[in-house]
Amino acid sequence: MSNSLRTKIKLDSPNLQTVFPEGTLTTNEAEKLAEITVDFYNAIEAAAVNAKRQIAEIYCAEPTPEQSARQSKTPATEQEVKLNILKFNPQQGAKIGAFEVAYKENNLADNWSHAFDILRSSNATIKNRYQGGGYQYSYWLYGEDRIYRQNLKQKS
Repeated sequence: MSNSLRTKIKLDSPNLQTVFPEGTLTTNEAEKLAEITVDFYNAIEAAAVNAKRQIAEIYCAEPTPEQSARQSKTPATEQEVKLNILKFNPQQGAKIGAFEVAYKENNLADNWSHAFDILRSSNATIKNRYQGGGYQYSYWLYGEDRIYRQNLKQKS
């Protein structure tokens, strides 16, 4: 290949000039470098897509058979969906039996504040629980960082 057919690409960046002391690349070398760079960014993109999928699996896991059965008994109303979006943990109390608690730090801030505001504006307490027609649960507040709920008893 003659010199007239070889195109030199000047590297203006001081960092690249350190890597390539002569400060030039041939066309073939530049194309190879571009190919390597594109492959690198494709690998980063694939890793990001994989991480996104894995995170979605953690936070959007399929409900357990028990949760599915409980949810299929009564369809939740539109308003209750805003409360059910929270992550609740099962608990057992000596006086009230089984109930669930959503902790502020375990939930997205927007979802938490919306649900908390609904219950606070309704003055929901354990003695004056928040619930509506068709709800599966009654809800109440106790403290600033917890939302409680308990299954409503099914009428036979």
